[in-house]
Amino acid sequence: MTDSGDMPHLEELEPLAETPTAPERPPAMTVVAVAGGAPAPAYNPVADKEYYRFLFAGLVMAIGCLMPFGPQLSMVGYKTVRGAICLLIALGLIWSAWASIHQGRMIKGLLRWVALAFFPLLLGVFDMLYAFNPGSAVNGWVQRVGPDASIESWGEFFSSLGTVLQPGDQIGEFLRYYGPGRLVVFVGAVLAEFFFVMGIVGGAKKIKEQKAERRKGAPQRRKG
Repeated sequence: MTDSGDMPHLEELEPLAETPTAPERPPAMTVVAVAGGAPAPAYNPVADKEYYRFLFAGLVMAIGCLMPFGPQLSMVGYKTVRGAICLLIALGLIWSAWASIHQGRMIKGLLRWVALAFFPLLLGVFDMLYAFNPGSAVNGWVQRVGPDASIESWGEFFSSLGTVLQPGDQIGEFLRYYGPGRLVVFVGAVLAEFFFVMGIVGGAKKIKEQKAERRKGAPQRRKG
């Protein structure tokens, strides 16, 4: 049975106001936050410390190539053929050590540049052997000012290092005529080769420790 009565009149509903939709956001991106600002250059927490040592040696050599190689203060090392070669070796050592630090492993070219650093080391040895020979700039300085106001041997040089900060010291004048850049390049080359030997010794020691640990673990595996 159906109800034939009149249905009450329903008022038409007004359309709802459209709510503004939020703008589409770009895809989420992974942001790596570094505490305290940008990371330090040539730094990798997983890189071996030998790479940092080679980087330091290369920097010392490069600084030496920017210093005078003789009495003329304007004749800096890189203006000479010898200095240019040493600077090239220093830059190669810096680049390969920096790349090794960045990758956390030794790149192929690092040991080549370390081996080439033996060239400025050898030149530095010859410079020290012939520094006081007749005809050298140091010998001319000694003859001009006299033995009492100069340095006549490397033994006297090292014994006078304590007076380097005193006024009128002879160390500064000696280095000026010897060429401070040559000495700094030599020190950088010595550091490169010294760090190389340290790396070999450290690697051999690490291999020896690993073998000892394996020998200790072998009986335990047999018992198990």
